[in-house]
Amino acid sequence: MIKKPYLLLLSAYFYGCQQEAPAGLKTESYQSAKNVAAHDSLRLQQLLRYYPEARLPLKLSTEVAAKDTSIMSPLPGEKLVPDSLTRLLGIGANSAGNDVFAVSKLLLSKERVGLFTRVPGEYDPSKIKLSIVNTRTGQIDADFEVAETYGDAGVSYVRTTDVIRTPEGSLQLLVNQANCWPLDEELSNIKCVDSSFIYKFGNSDLRLMNKKKLKEY
Repeated sequence: MIKKPYLLLLSAYFYGCQQEAPAGLKTESYQSAKNVAAHDSLRLQQLLRYYPEARLPLKLSTEVAAKDTSIMSPLPGEKLVPDSLTRLLGIGANSAGNDVFAVSKLLLSKERVGLFTRVPGEYDPSKIKLSIVNTRTGQIDADFEVAETYGDAGVSYVRTTDVIRTPEGSLQLLVNQANCWPLDEELSNIKCVDSSFIYKFGNSDLRLMNKKKLKEY
Protein backbone atom coordinates (compact mmCIF):
# COMPACT_ATOMS: atom_id res chain seq x y z
CA MET A 1 0.00 0.00 0.00
CA ILE A 2 1.39 3.44 -1.07
CA LYS A 3 1.48 6.00 1.70
CA LYS A 4 -0.46 9.25 1.29
CA PRO A 5 2.59 11.59 1.38
CA TYR A 6 4.13 9.60 -1.46
CA LEU A 7 0.92 9.88 -3.51
CA LEU A 8 0.92 13.65 -2.98
CA LEU A 9 4.52 13.80 -4.19
CA LEU A 10 3.66 11.84 -7.36
CA SER A 11 0.65 14.08 -8.01
CA ALA A 12 2.76 17.18 -7.66
CA TYR A 13 5.36 15.71 -10.07
CA PHE A 14 2.84 14.85 -12.81
CA TYR A 15 1.07 18.19 -12.37
CA GLY A 16 4.38 19.98 -12.92
CA CYS A 17 5.10 17.95 -16.07
CA GLN A 18 1.79 19.02 -17.58
CA GLN A 19 2.30 22.74 -17.09
CA GLU A 20 3.43 25.10 -19.84
CA ALA A 21 7.08 25.97 -20.29
CA PRO A 22 8.34 29.02 -18.39
CA ALA A 23 7.64 32.38 -20.04
CA GLY A 24 11.33 32.91 -20.67
CA LEU A 25 11.60 29.65 -22.59
CA LYS A 26 8.54 30.49 -24.74
CA THR A 27 9.99 33.90 -25.54
CA GLU A 28 13.27 32.29 -26.54
CA SER A 29 11.48 29.83 -28.85
CA TYR A 30 9.43 32.64 -30.40
CA GLN A 31 12.57 34.67 -31.01
CA SER A 32 14.22 31.63 -32.60
CA ALA A 33 11.26 31.19 -34.96
CA LYS A 34 11.47 34.88 -35.89
CA ASN A 35 15.17 34.49 -36.66
CA VAL A 36 14.49 31.49 -38.92
CA ALA A 37 11.75 33.40 -40.77
CA ALA A 38 14.03 36.42 -41.21
CA HIS A 39 16.81 34.16 -42.50
CA ASP A 40 14.48 32.51 -45.05
CA SER A 41 13.20 35.91 -46.16
CA LEU A 42 16.77 37.09 -46.73
CA ARG A 43 17.63 33.97 -48.73
CA LEU A 44 14.48 34.44 -50.87
CA GLN A 45 15.54 38.00 -51.68
CA GLN A 46 18.97 36.66 -52.64
CA LEU A 47 17.34 34.07 -54.90
CA LEU A 48 15.14 36.64 -56.66
CA ARG A 49 18.21 38.66 -57.67
CA TYR A 50 19.29 35.84 -60.00
CA TYR A 51 16.12 36.13 -62.09
CA PRO A 52 15.79 38.82 -64.77
CA GLU A 53 12.40 40.40 -65.34
CA ALA A 54 10.35 38.54 -67.96
CA ARG A 55 9.40 40.39 -71.13
CA LEU A 56 6.09 39.31 -72.61
CA PRO A 57 5.35 37.49 -74.79
CA LEU A 58 7.84 34.96 -73.41
CA LYS A 59 8.62 31.68 -75.21
CA LEU A 60 9.96 28.84 -73.05
CA SER A 61 11.61 25.88 -74.74
CA THR A 62 14.66 23.61 -74.36
CA GLU A 63 14.45 22.01 -77.83
CA VAL A 64 17.49 23.70 -79.37
CA ALA A 65 19.69 23.44 -76.30
CA ALA A 66 18.88 19.74 -75.82
CA LYS A 67 20.44 18.93 -79.20
CA ASP A 68 23.97 19.80 -78.05
CA THR A 69 26.05 20.24 -74.91
CA SER A 70 24.99 23.87 -74.42
CA ILE A 71 22.18 22.62 -72.19
CA MET A 72 24.76 21.88 -69.50
CA SER A 73 25.68 25.58 -69.23
CA PRO A 74 23.73 28.79 -68.70
CA LEU A 75 21.85 29.76 -71.86
CA PRO A 76 21.72 33.41 -72.97
CA GLY A 77 20.06 35.43 -70.21
CA GLU A 78 20.23 32.63 -67.62
CA LYS A 79 22.18 32.55 -64.37
CA LEU A 80 23.46 29.56 -62.41
CA VAL A 81 21.63 29.28 -59.06
CA PRO A 82 23.93 28.36 -56.13
CA ASP A 83 23.23 25.05 -54.40
CA SER A 84 22.57 26.91 -51.15
CA LEU A 85 19.48 28.59 -52.67
CA THR A 86 17.98 25.77 -54.75
CA ARG A 87 16.26 24.30 -51.69
CA LEU A 88 13.96 27.32 -51.65
CA LEU A 89 12.61 25.94 -54.95
CA GLY A 90 12.10 22.48 -53.49
CA ILE A 91 15.22 21.16 -55.18
CA GLY A 92 17.92 19.30 -53.26
CA ALA A 93 21.67 19.64 -53.61
CA ASN A 94 22.79 19.45 -57.23
CA SER A 95 25.07 16.79 -58.61
CA ALA A 96 27.61 17.38 -61.35
CA GLY A 97 25.92 18.06 -64.67
CA ASN A 98 22.53 18.70 -63.07
CA ASP A 99 22.71 22.37 -62.28
CA VAL A 100 19.79 24.76 -61.82
CA PHE A 101 19.48 27.94 -63.88
CA ALA A 102 17.36 31.04 -63.28
CA VAL A 103 15.48 31.90 -66.49
CA SER A 104 13.17 34.81 -65.61
CA LYS A 105 10.63 36.07 -63.07
CA LEU A 106 7.14 37.44 -63.52
CA LEU A 107 5.29 39.52 -60.93
CA LEU A 108 1.82 38.02 -60.47
CA SER A 109 0.47 40.07 -57.56
CA LYS A 110 1.66 42.05 -54.54
CA GLU A 111 2.55 38.84 -52.69
CA ARG A 112 3.29 36.38 -55.47
CA VAL A 113 5.96 36.04 -58.10
CA GLY A 114 6.39 33.39 -60.79
CA LEU A 115 9.92 31.99 -61.14
CA PHE A 116 10.89 30.20 -64.35
CA THR A 117 13.78 27.86 -63.62
CA ARG A 118 15.63 25.33 -65.78
CA VAL A 119 16.06 22.20 -63.68
CA PRO A 120 17.29 18.61 -64.12
CA GLY A 121 15.12 16.43 -66.35
CA GLU A 122 15.54 12.72 -67.03
CA TYR A 123 19.22 13.05 -67.97
CA ASP A 124 20.09 16.74 -68.32
CA PRO A 125 18.78 20.12 -67.12
CA SER A 126 16.25 19.96 -69.97
CA LYS A 127 13.13 20.99 -68.04
CA ILE A 128 11.81 24.46 -67.22
CA LYS A 129 9.40 24.72 -64.34
CA LEU A 130 7.29 27.58 -63.06
CA SER A 131 7.21 28.06 -59.29
CA ILE A 132 4.56 30.40 -57.91
CA VAL A 133 6.20 31.79 -54.75
CA ASN A 134 4.49 33.64 -51.93
CA THR A 135 6.97 36.43 -51.18
CA ARG A 136 5.43 37.03 -47.75
CA THR A 137 5.80 33.46 -46.47
CA GLY A 138 8.52 32.20 -48.80
CA GLN A 139 6.39 29.14 -49.57
CA ILE A 140 5.79 27.68 -53.04
CA ASP A 141 2.06 27.77 -53.75
CA ALA A 142 2.27 25.79 -57.01
CA ASP A 143 4.74 24.11 -59.37
CA PHE A 144 4.14 23.63 -63.08
CA GLU A 145 6.21 22.20 -65.93
CA VAL A 146 6.35 24.67 -68.83
CA ALA A 147 9.06 23.12 -71.01
CA GLU A 148 10.80 19.79 -71.47
CA THR A 149 12.66 17.95 -74.21
CA TYR A 150 13.22 14.22 -73.84
CA GLY A 151 13.91 11.31 -76.14
CA ASP A 152 15.05 7.72 -75.59
CA ALA A 153 14.32 4.28 -77.05
CA GLY A 154 11.50 5.42 -79.31
CA VAL A 155 9.88 7.57 -76.66
CA SER A 156 9.95 11.35 -77.09
CA TYR A 157 8.32 14.21 -75.27
CA VAL A 158 8.51 17.90 -76.15
CA ARG A 159 6.66 20.61 -74.26
CA THR A 160 6.91 24.33 -74.98
CA THR A 161 5.05 27.32 -73.53
CA ASP A 162 4.27 30.88 -74.54
CA VAL A 163 3.47 33.26 -71.70
CA ILE A 164 1.20 36.07 -72.90
CA ARG A 165 -0.95 38.87 -71.59
CA THR A 166 -4.39 38.98 -73.19
CA PRO A 167 -6.03 42.22 -74.40
CA GLU A 168 -8.16 42.04 -71.22
CA GLY A 169 -4.97 42.09 -69.12
CA SER A 170 -4.93 38.52 -67.81
CA LEU A 171 -1.82 36.32 -67.90
CA GLN A 172 -2.06 33.01 -69.75
CA LEU A 173 0.15 30.05 -70.60
CA LEU A 174 -0.23 28.61 -74.11
CA VAL A 175 1.24 25.11 -73.90
CA ASN A 176 2.06 22.87 -76.87
CA GLN A 177 2.97 19.25 -76.26
CA ALA A 178 4.10 16.37 -78.49
CA ASN A 179 4.19 12.79 -77.19
CA CYS A 180 5.56 9.80 -79.13
CA TRP A 181 5.93 6.19 -78.06
CA PRO A 182 6.69 2.81 -79.74
CA LEU A 183 3.96 0.27 -80.43
CA ASP A 184 6.38 -2.65 -80.78
CA GLU A 185 9.71 -3.76 -79.37
CA GLU A 186 11.48 -3.26 -82.70
CA LEU A 187 10.55 0.45 -82.62
CA SER A 188 9.30 0.14 -86.18
CA ASN A 189 5.88 1.55 -85.37
CA ILE A 190 5.74 4.85 -83.53
CA LYS A 191 2.59 6.69 -82.48
CA CYS A 192 2.51 10.42 -81.76
CA VAL A 193 -0.08 12.80 -80.37
CA ASP A 194 0.15 16.60 -80.45
CA SER A 195 -1.90 18.56 -77.92
CA SER A 196 -2.42 22.13 -76.77
CA PHE A 197 -3.47 23.58 -73.42
CA ILE A 198 -4.41 27.04 -72.22
CA TYR A 199 -3.87 27.92 -68.56
CA LYS A 200 -4.85 31.08 -66.75
CA PHE A 201 -3.17 32.40 -63.63
CA GLY A 202 -5.39 32.32 -60.53
CA ASN A 203 -4.72 33.83 -57.12
CA SER A 204 -2.13 31.21 -56.21
CA ASP A 205 -2.32 28.57 -58.91
CA LEU A 206 -3.02 27.84 -62.58
CA ARG A 207 -6.43 27.00 -64.00
CA LEU A 208 -6.88 24.88 -67.12
CA MET A 209 -9.11 26.83 -69.50
CA ASN A 210 -8.87 24.72 -72.65
CA LYS A 211 -7.43 21.38 -73.79
CA LYS A 212 -7.31 20.16 -77.38
CA LYS A 213 -5.85 17.23 -79.30
CA LEU A 214 -4.33 18.76 -82.41
CA LYS A 215 -3.04 15.76 -84.32
CA GLU A 216 -2.54 12.01 -84.00
CA TYR A 217 -0.18 10.18 -86.32
